[in-house]
Amino acid sequence: MKVKLSVLPALILASLSLMLVALCPVHAYAAASYKISGYIAPDFKFNESQAAVLKSGFTAELAGTSFKAQTDIEGFFSISGIPETTSGTLVIKKSGYLARNISFTNIKSDISIGPKEGPVDIWPGDIDASGVINMSDIILMAGSFNAVKEDSKYNESCDFNLNGAINMEDVLFVAKRFGNTSENYPAAKLVMTTPSATPTPSSPSGTPGIRYDGRFDFTNPQSPKFAWTGSSIVANFSGTEVSATLKSTGENWFQAIVDGKVMTPFMVNSQSTVKLASGLTNGEHQIVLWKRTEASQGEVQFLGFNFGSGKLLAPPPAPERKIEFIGDSITCAYGNEGTSKDQPFTPKNENSYLSYAAITARSLNASANFIAWSGIGITMNYGGAGGQLIQDRYLMTLPQSGVQWDFKKYIPHAVVINIGTNDFSTVTPDKTKFINNYKALISKIRTNYPDAHIFCTIGPMMWGSGLESCKSYVTDVVNDFKSKGDLKVYMMEYPQQSETNGYGEDWHPSLKTHQLMADQLTKEIKTKLGW
Repeated sequence: MKVKLSVLPALILASLSLMLVALCPVHAYAAASYKISGYIAPDFKFNESQAAVLKSGFTAELAGTSFKAQTDIEGFFSISGIPETTSGTLVIKKSGYLARNISFTNIKSDISIGPKEGPVDIWPGDIDASGVINMSDIILMAGSFNAVKEDSKYNESCDFNLNGAINMEDVLFVAKRFGNTSENYPAAKLVMTTPSATPTPSSPSGTPGIRYDGRFDFTNPQSPKFAWTGSSIVANFSGTEVSATLKSTGENWFQAIVDGKVMTPFMVNSQSTVKLASGLTNGEHQIVLWKRTEASQGEVQFLGFNFGSGKLLAPPPAPERKIEFIGDSITCAYGNEGTSKDQPFTPKNENSYLSYAAITARSLNASANFIAWSGIGITMNYGGAGGQLIQDRYLMTLPQSGVQWDFKKYIPHAVVINIGTNDFSTVTPDKTKFINNYKALISKIRTNYPDAHIFCTIGPMMWGSGLESCKSYVTDVVNDFKSKGDLKVYMMEYPQQSETNGYGEDWHPSLKTHQLMADQLTKEIKTKLGW
């Protein structure tokens, strides 16, 4: 082959360049990247039982980029993979709140913007997201004033404390910061932390896997079965989407919680693959799949998550604190999302995620097992019906299939019993039988959990002579254990539910009543256990 002399210099230079590239390890060093994380909370006081719903759902976004994350139930967010030397503005926002801008320059380490004990405050009131809290927001609030969640004019962006009603308390939140813009926020304190040794975004350490909370049957380890209300499946993953495949023997309703944000509930009554989230920021996320409906609605088989092009990561650790709840329809959250005592039961309106039991567990940062069945009693079931009683179903993993539970798998610190309402639904049960059956249940609990604190609760659906008799019987049970030296057995009564707080379906506790029950129980458990 002949080569023109005029092109020889270019060929020589190209050859030298290739040699230099081959000799120089240009790929040995990847550009470093860092993360911004912190805790966020609304700028007003709220009950601990409300913390999860109020702190979750804030978006922290690096303006002009695809870097963003949402706060979880503790108000925590973390954005990973931000390239070294990046400068920008972190925008924190949520519907109804005044966006807060936090600027940083030339990032060369991880940044924390607020510790758990001193979170970054966000002000409520900017309903129209205009960047200023002004008369436009007052006018919008006026259009929804005095509306409750069930009303057509209800606007959740105006219900800052998410108590289901837009009232003067919400108006005062707006008045407190009236006239302020995003520029009026005080400067946030940025804490630089030692960067990770690895230049790539961090991932949870450990073996990829899924955490199962509740009673699960692992006869088939790859496709476990479950039935009890409040059973949940938790996973961390990287990617932009997640779906789940479930097989149900009845009409079961579920709740997905993605990065702390509660998604729209969905129903499965056969085998279905359901998209739980899509269009997420390409990064690390957490999914919680929660069974809203009770065990009588049927059993469910979990056939797996699908993360698209993403992947499963190591699961989050289980909470150290553990509670077990034993009860009837009240603990199931029967009809709590209904709006009238005259409504019949519908599975869609049974939301155990907002039951007093689940709210209490979240308030105490505890895991929980829920063993509850509507209409069940300890001497007789609702209306005097026969069949299995609570002490029978308590032994089961799958109560309809008869699969037994291994009590060594879950040792709670506290056990909460709410039973007796159905025993007194028609006639007063035999006192001796009621007391003996109740004592036998506690003895079973004490055998399995020698150190647990046991709370024997009654209410809030009982009244009159039935309430007084039940209270007397349960008090006798508790006193019997105390007389024998077991001082970790307690009696607690919930106030009778009232029309002021509304009713769920078939006279059952409303969402408001469940919240009040949770507030009372949370305080009691804290006192007794020192949590």
